Amino acid sequence: MIFTETKLCGSFIVELEQREDERGFFARSFCQDEFAAHGLKTSIAQANLSWNAKAGTLRGMHYQFPPAAETKFIRCTHGALYDVIVDLRPESPTFGEHIGVELSAANHRALYVPERFGHGFITLADDTEAAYQVGEFYTPGMEGGLRYDDPDLGIDWPIAAAVMSDKDGSWAPLADQRHTIDEVTPEFWDDRLAINLKHQFFAAQAIYPDMKAAGGGAIINYSSSAWMTATANLAAYSTAKAGVLGLTKSLARDLGVHNIRVNAIVPGWIMTKRQIDLWLTPEAEENLMARQCLKHKLYPADCARMTLFLASDDASGLTSQSFIVDGGRL
Repeated sequence: MIFTETKLCGSFIVELEQREDERGFFARSFCQDEFAAHGLKTSIAQANLSWNAKAGTLRGMHYQFPPAAETKFIRCTHGALYDVIVDLRPESPTFGEHIGVELSAANHRALYVPERFGHGFITLADDTEAAYQVGEFYTPGMEGGLRYDDPDLGIDWPIAAAVMSDKDGSWAPLADQRHTIDEVTPEFWDDRLAINLKHQFFAAQAIYPDMKAAGGGAIINYSSSAWMTATANLAAYSTAKAGVLGLTKSLARDLGVHNIRVNAIVPGWIMTKRQIDLWLTPEAEENLMARQCLKHKLYPADCARMTLFLASDDASGLTSQSFIVDGGRL
């Protein structure tokens, strides 16, 4: 086999070294010794086939969280596809970058995908089949995904996606991802706090002079109950959301002299489309209803009503407070 490392360290395009004669050719498509010599993992937990009826079928972008992170060795056995991988290792100098490789039955090319990479493909022909050798067992509850059209990734798919699952169409962008302790780097930490906290301070900084000139106003920040419920794999996110409450109290003290009220809303499990598509299993709903005092699901409108109340004159005596909208879950 011929191994060519891509710009994403640890990922390889693997070509066949063909022995040809009048019958055709013979080639080795997998070898533990050759994989090990290139520093690749050799274990195969599962082998999978993906058959796709139509060109333009998109699958991805998929991965599993550690400790169930998986390697993949992918080959197109019929038809053709465009295969894309994204580096999701926060410590990597190419974090968030991607490559795309055309795999086809004609070129016999394969792609080795390391652990902690997002992976997906779009078919370039009808009746396309992909074969996977996977280094870890499929683990429900440990799967994750990225939006195929996330502008931060900037993947240039060669054709438009015509067929995909609802689940693949609703993955979150890279900017909204869970993270284990080992995956967090100083750069990733700064990025999570910037995304989840920084904008709320600078929005208040930008608007308060106009509120001051108008004789008062209301600022409503948004936190999350995740830091109160000890949700796993959200250390940086939870820290930022807890910080929203500290920010709220500090701004309330500084801006109260100008009759500007500052409060925070702490949503519980709010049934956005993403939450419904990705996390609301029957078991999760049963557990939620067991914990909530109110035995019905909450939706974005429930938070919107609280926001409108806090912004109204009816809340003129409220500031420096946080209001939990969770149906009595905490």
